Amino acid sequence: MTTLRRHAATLAALLLAAEPALAAPRSLFDGTSLQGWSQPTGWASYSAEDGAIVGRTPPGISHVSSFLCTDERFGDFELTLKVKIDDNFNSGVQIRTQTAANLPHGLVFGPQVEVATNGTAGNIYGEGLGVTWFGQKIDDPVKAAAFRRGEWNDYRVRTEGQRIRTWVNGTPIADMTDDVTGLTEGRICLQVHAVIPGFMPAPEAGPGPWEVRYKDIHIDTSP
Repeated sequence: MTTLRRHAATLAALLLAAEPALAAPRSLFDGTSLQGWSQPTGWASYSAEDGAIVGRTPPGISHVSSFLCTDERFGDFELTLKVKIDDNFNSGVQIRTQTAANLPHGLVFGPQVEVATNGTAGNIYGEGLGVTWFGQKIDDPVKAAAFRRGEWNDYRVRTEGQRIRTWVNGTPIADMTDDVTGLTEGRICLQVHAVIPGFMPAPEAGPGPWEVRYKDIHIDTSP
């Protein structure tokens, strides 16, 4: 190797060493316990089973949705996870979520990435915010077909400032600017929807209880 080439290789190695190492995605769920998570509201049950977090509706009617939330708070990130839900049921993944456990039945509000079999999966709903879909178009047939009933579905959520993007099974779903909430950070929460007769779940869903499962939950907060 010539002297010039040796100097070039040494310089390249020094430049690489000087670059800050990117943080690797880390797991938010250890697969066996709910350590690092807490439930600020609702009467659904959450448990770690077969490597997944399983949320089950409580017996009878429950007019309050339940949420299991990370104890940590996050701002900009990329979140990936797998989700499986009973047919005709509805849940969601809350991001940048705020909680107020001192209020009656608790309170959870913030953007929610829909988990549903009705064609809205991956769209962003305003939980507890007085807004629904932030002006998104939710009747796109290609996006509606991305979610697979009765199977595990891959979710990806990326936040960059006010911009929020989502993918379901690799299909781009939402790409929106959150100019409504003003939220820049918060908790990540896993919803079990309230059970309201005639509305949720769909009447043909049966007597319940209904389940939603979450697993392989990873977050990357690299710059």
